[in-house]
Amino acid sequence: MVNEDAIRGYHPISLSDALDFLDSYDATVFAGGTDLMVKHRRFSGLTPSLNKPVLFISHLKAMHGIQVNDGILTIRAATTLTDLLSAPQVPTFIKAVLRELASVSIRNLGTIGGNICNASPAGDTIPMLVALDAELELTSLMDKRTLPICDFILGPGKTALGHGELLTAIHIPILPTFEPENAYNHFFYRKIGNRKSNAISKISFFGIAHKDPLKFNEIRMAFGAAAPTVIRDKTCEKQIIGLEHDIIESRIDIFLQQIESKLNPIDDIRSTKDYRLDVLLNLTRSFILDEH
Repeated sequence: MVNEDAIRGYHPISLSDALDFLDSYDATVFAGGTDLMVKHRRFSGLTPSLNKPVLFISHLKAMHGIQVNDGILTIRAATTLTDLLSAPQVPTFIKAVLRELASVSIRNLGTIGGNICNASPAGDTIPMLVALDAELELTSLMDKRTLPICDFILGPGKTALGHGELLTAIHIPILPTFEPENAYNHFFYRKIGNRKSNAISKISFFGIAHKDPLKFNEIRMAFGAAAPTVIRDKTCEKQIIGLEHDIIESRIDIFLQQIESKLNPIDDIRSTKDYRLDVLLNLTRSFILDEH
């Protein structure tokens, strides 16, 4: 007798084998499964409601690894969050985000690629990746392309993955662009949830900059759970760069009004639109004026 609830799975022997399978079948990719199993859960004791063949990739060596070359941190997509936290190559401003993501047991299984492909507006790694202009390596059986993360996530749960494509790597610039020999020296991250970790964000803010006693030389800010996709106002960032700090302070309300016009949070079971907006603007003010 055939068990109609049984899940069909494929365990490839290599990345090329996995890509060949994806080219032939409309499959669900399974790395750590920490988001996937929650999304498709049913009653206790029943198998998840996965209605497609499952492609397991977490065992593939080609999908794991961390390296830095010429100021670019490259992370293979099935690298776990725990491995990132223990890697000396990963900067503290990235680890600060990961430490507040889920629980230790979930970080042991969860992957950075899975957090990206889940494409949640509240995804914990996404504001950091958007702020740093991360690029994603998308690989298919016959091709490979690179796409900025801001062009990859199209809306809640929607990505630009094409037929047969797999997210294979994330490339993150970790040095300022104005003078790559200098490191960022001003950083602020805040995730607001019902608990410090193991909770979905109500909102999140990621800000990073290089500043000297007179001015910002570079500034980047991204806002999570503030719209259908993570928001970044590059126009506002450009206006702040080069201004003396006392001038920025005198114009802070103008900058905040400009940022507010880009944000569109919602009312839902976790929080209200007004609360989200107020907190995000307060966090932005704290970061720009160094009040945190």
